[in-house]
Amino acid sequence: MKKILFFALLIIFSKSANVYSQLEKGDSYFSVYGLLVPSKVDYVKDLGIDNSFIKLGYGIGFEKTNAIGSSGLAWATSLNFIMQPFNEDKIIEMIEDEGNVDADNVDFKFNPIFNISLTTGLKFQHNIVDKLDFYVHTLAGVNILKMGSWNTGSEEIDFQVKPTFAINLGAGFIIYNRFNLGIRYLMLGEPEIEETTYLENGETESESLGKAKLNMLTFALGVNF
Repeated sequence: MKKILFFALLIIFSKSANVYSQLEKGDSYFSVYGLLVPSKVDYVKDLGIDNSFIKLGYGIGFEKTNAIGSSGLAWATSLNFIMQPFNEDKIIEMIEDEGNVDADNVDFKFNPIFNISLTTGLKFQHNIVDKLDFYVHTLAGVNILKMGSWNTGSEEIDFQVKPTFAINLGAGFIIYNRFNLGIRYLMLGEPEIEETTYLENGETESESLGKAKLNMLTFALGVNF
């Protein structure tokens, strides 16, 4: 995944296109950027997961900007894919310490957490000096949290989550009319997470894990074309 993202960005960086520094009505451009998410995100604590079990998150985003005025005002639509992988070694070590499972005889599975958000809204872009623009945006839309399933050795666990309302607050700089460096504060809703556990004896247990507030600060680096 990381290698694919790197080479995709490298190819796009090498292409030439007309990107406007001072937005005028009718101007538009497309952005592709990589995303990094600190591993110490608050929402995993709402799920009863220790932060040390989460690795650095990463993802990719796509954004289309269309100027709607001559003063830098634009309409932007953003699609982000973010993956938060688990530190499986730490989880397996915890399970072994509890004495419930022999790790050598179990095919553990801990699918990463995915957030897929689609947001749209207003963006303002202003030329500060030659070859340097500043922008801010406020976008709103929907987020889908996908947690997949886990196999802890003694049980199989599935998670069910409904889509939630999402807000995407962003700011950053466009350098040399091309490179996009910014931050995104994503408020991806507060979904209620349902857990279904399939036990070895064939029984099924369902319970609510409560709500998790999906707020995260992300760092974006990409290119406009």
